[in-house]
Amino acid sequence: MDESFSALRASFSSAGGSRVRYADERRRDRDAQGVLWARVSQSLDEHGVLTGAPRWKMINPARQRETMSQLLCQFCREPARTDEGILFLHSTKAGALDPSTSLRTTQPPFCREHARTAPEGCSHLAKHGVALLAQSAPLYGVVGTPYRYTVDRTIQAMAFDGDPVPYGHADLDWMVASQLVRTVRAFTVVNLEDL
Repeated sequence: MDESFSALRASFSSAGGSRVRYADERRRDRDAQGVLWARVSQSLDEHGVLTGAPRWKMINPARQRETMSQLLCQFCREPARTDEGILFLHSTKAGALDPSTSLRTTQPPFCREHARTAPEGCSHLAKHGVALLAQSAPLYGVVGTPYRYTVDRTIQAMAFDGDPVPYGHADLDWMVASQLVRTVRAFTVVNLEDL
């Protein structure tokens, strides 16, 4: 990500607005809501398809963005939405969840097959993973690194508190996103073996 940081510039509009941008910005650098995304390398096959198994704790930002935005299984990249809902695995105790509320997640959904096998590849999910079947999971915002334009005309990274920033918030003009966030609503805690 150091390469992308050195390419950051400030952009100013005639209306007085400002935002961070890449010096050689391309259309795919921003999402549909106009948020700038971190550039990261990816392993692609000869057809331009991502290769390699997901690394649960360190999911590639490009893979996370694609699977979350399109609600694809984070393992196989096939559609995760079924007639019953969208399947998410969440790290918590089942009794700690209140299905009448909602929760935010950066973890992409799973198809049925890979939701069953995911805990085998992630010890944290094996111990604390709960399967949620959601009826709704709208986009919320992003997690990323905030920047600021300094008095000496440089761009400086700011401290990051880890809280997601909702789409439409002014802080997104000076953020480089690394994870997409969805709100999981109307969910039921389910046993994967029952699906």
